[in-house]
Amino acid sequence: MSTENRLKRAFVEDHRKLTRGYRDIRKALQADAVETAKQLADDLDRMAGPHIEFEERYLYPVVEEHRGESYAANLYSEHSMILQAIRGLKEAQTASEEQKSQWLRGMDEGLRHAATCGTLLSYLVTLPEQEQDRLLAHLERLRNRGCRWSELRLSDN
Repeated sequence: MSTENRLKRAFVEDHRKLTRGYRDIRKALQADAVETAKQLADDLDRMAGPHIEFEERYLYPVVEEHRGESYAANLYSEHSMILQAIRGLKEAQTASEEQKSQWLRGMDEGLRHAATCGTLLSYLVTLPEQEQDRLLAHLERLRNRGCRWSELRLSDN
């Protein structure tokens, strides 16, 4: 399989997992299963770390070259908003209706962001193959290292 296909497959699979995570947390919150939502948020935090680090460290700078600083800044801001909801949910001792509404808005933002960000894949697969090889190696290294999203220190996380 070509590097382009391996990079595309890895990126798309990550976005499927993120989308499922946001959706499952949302369903648990709507069912008032806050403890389940908290566990799902912890799972998502662990799973998402390598992908978010890849996006912020490697993909968004490429996107910024093509779409501009303002567009890229919005992507970082969306990550921060979603992470704030995940952290808030994980750390909550109680769950008021207002808190649940905030967490639901964060998961809605996550779903929207995952769909939008998935379209940015075109910026990766149009790069020269040697650059795609380098990026795939970075993604694989990040996955092997494994880091929670909440532990990253890249942007305003």
